[in-house]
Amino acid sequence: MYYVGEQSCHSHKVTKRSVHDGVVRMKALARSYVWRPGIVLEIEGLAKGCSGCQRVQHAPKCSPLAPWEWPSTPWQRIHTDFAGPFLGMMFLVIVDAHTKWPEVIIMHSKTTISKTVEALRTVFARNGLLELLVSDNGPQFTAEDFQLFLKKNGVKHVTSAQYHPATNGLAERFIQTMKQSLTSMKEVLGSTQTKLSKFLMKYRNTPHRTSGETPSTLFMGRNLRTRLDLIKPNIRKHVIEKQVSQAKPNGVIAGNVRQLFIGQVVSVRNYRGKEKWIQGIVRAKTGPVSYQVEIAPNVIWKRHIDQLLASENIKDTQDLEPVTDIPGLANENFNAEDETAEDIQDQQDTLEPNQELDEVEQLEQRYPVRIRHQPN
Repeated sequence: MYYVGEQSCHSHKVTKRSVHDGVVRMKALARSYVWRPGIVLEIEGLAKGCSGCQRVQHAPKCSPLAPWEWPSTPWQRIHTDFAGPFLGMMFLVIVDAHTKWPEVIIMHSKTTISKTVEALRTVFARNGLLELLVSDNGPQFTAEDFQLFLKKNGVKHVTSAQYHPATNGLAERFIQTMKQSLTSMKEVLGSTQTKLSKFLMKYRNTPHRTSGETPSTLFMGRNLRTRLDLIKPNIRKHVIEKQVSQAKPNGVIAGNVRQLFIGQVVSVRNYRGKEKWIQGIVRAKTGPVSYQVEIAPNVIWKRHIDQLLASENIKDTQDLEPVTDIPGLANENFNAEDETAEDIQDQQDTLEPNQELDEVEQLEQRYPVRIRHQPN
C-alpha cells in the first residue's frame, strides 16, 4: 500500500474506475492500492452522488408494522377492495375492522362506479352506515360519484398509498384466504355462489387469530347455527325430559294435575294460626296451579294447588265466619289490584305441606340468652 497526496490522481482513478461496484467494494479496492486521510469519506460521497447507482439501488429496509387502531364498536371502519379477475369474475370484498366480519359480493365482470355504489348501498341497508371506509386508489373508489355517495351518507374515505397493499392489509389478507379456499373447492360440485356461501359461513363461525372470537359473535352477539350444531345435545329437549321425570313421582303430570273450579269449597293450608286447615271458597284461578281463595269476608289468600283440598263443609260466602285468631291475617290478605305479572306465574318455591311454621317458631334457642345489666 502506498501513501498518496491529496493532489495525486491515482486515488481518483481507482475510485472512479470502481464507482459502480458499491461503497463496500470501492473501499476494499482502494485499500488494496493507496491510502490517505479522508479517502473513505470521499468514496462514500462519490457513491452517493452517482445518479446511475441511485436509479438501480435496492429499496430501503421495511419499516416496523404500524397497525390500525382497533375500533371500539362493530361496523365503525371497513376495509374494501376488488378481488380478481378470479374464476372468470370480480368480487367486491368488505371486511369489518372490529369484528373481522366479511361481506363478499360477486360483481361478475361489471365493476363500474354505479355497480360499486349499488353493491355498497345494499350492504349499508343490511348493516347500517359506517364512519370510515378504507380502500385503495382504484378508479371506482376515487371517482367523483363515489365520493359524493360517501359524503351524502356521512362516511369518511381514506385511500392507501399507491402500490403499497399493506396499508389495506385487512382486505388483502382476506382475499388471499378466500382465493385459497375457493381454489381448493374446484372439484366440488356447485356454483361459485354456493361455494362462496359455504366459505363465508365457515369463516364467520371460526375464531379469528387476532381477536380470539368468531366474527359472528362480535358482530351479531351469537354464533351462526350450522350443521355442526346437530352433533350437540338438544338442551331444550333434555330439560323437558328432566322436568317430566321429576314431575312423575309427585303426580303432577299434565293429565294428573288436580283442577278446582270457581266457587268450589276447599280447605286452605294455614301457616299462621293453630288450625292447620281452614275453610274457604275458590274465587279465581291465577295460574296453572295457583288460585285465589276467600277464607273470610273480604279476606283473599293466594295458594298453590298443593295447599288446597276439596271440602263440602260450607256452601256459600255467607257461611264464612270472620277469622280473628290468625296472627298477621291483614298482612296476608290478597289485593287483586296490586297483583303483578310475576304474581300470576306459577310459584315453584312454595312451602311443602309437611313444613309448618309453628314448629319452626317453637325450636329451642341454640345459645343461652345473654343477661345485660344497666350501666352504673
